[in-house]
Amino acid sequence: MVGSGKLEQLKPGVLTLLVGPSASGKTSVLEGLVKQYPDIKPVVTTTSRPRGRTEVNGREYNFMPPLLFHIYSKLGGFLETGPYGGCWYGTRKKDITPVLHNQDLAWIVAMYRGLEIGDYYKRSYSPRLAQALLDRTLLILIGTPTLFDLRKKFRERKRGGDFINRTRADWEIWQRNIDKFPHVVINHEGKLDQTISAVAALVEQRRERIQSLI
Repeated sequence: MVGSGKLEQLKPGVLTLLVGPSASGKTSVLEGLVKQYPDIKPVVTTTSRPRGRTEVNGREYNFMPPLLFHIYSKLGGFLETGPYGGCWYGTRKKDITPVLHNQDLAWIVAMYRGLEIGDYYKRSYSPRLAQALLDRTLLILIGTPTLFDLRKKFRERKRGGDFINRTRADWEIWQRNIDKFPHVVINHEGKLDQTISAVAALVEQRRERIQSLI
């Protein structure tokens, strides 16, 4: 069980970037990390799609009307954007930069976007600021022991079709780019607490590394 308390709030903050195949448990890891360490703030994606009846703006997504979304994008307000299902999704720059002001952040992104995070920074910020953000970004792949485990979760969730295809594609990205992920934490069935503890330990290691660079 992860101990109660806070991640030590020493300068600077750390942006924990969680990636992994669909159904690997990224969301559960993030939720558990935030529950145990309330100082970590989730990075919420902004979308142009309509808000669902039970959704709360700023919780599931930051909801933005399509026209405003595209104006905001033209003005350079997003770090990255992309279409999905006929709508647009993106991450606002202002939701990332608090990490430079001692705020710990946690962010879930698609695997291919995680691999391109350095390019996003370079396109959006000055070289000095891009490097500062990269130094504070901790990329962790949350994996499962085998593809069989993912297929088991498909059956449990009664999901198929596009979900299965997307997960298979994620798995292939993992296998092709395994050497590009600096940290891999395997989320074994029934051992979520250990997974969260492993991620928290990596956050503290990164914090110590950053402090040595200051």
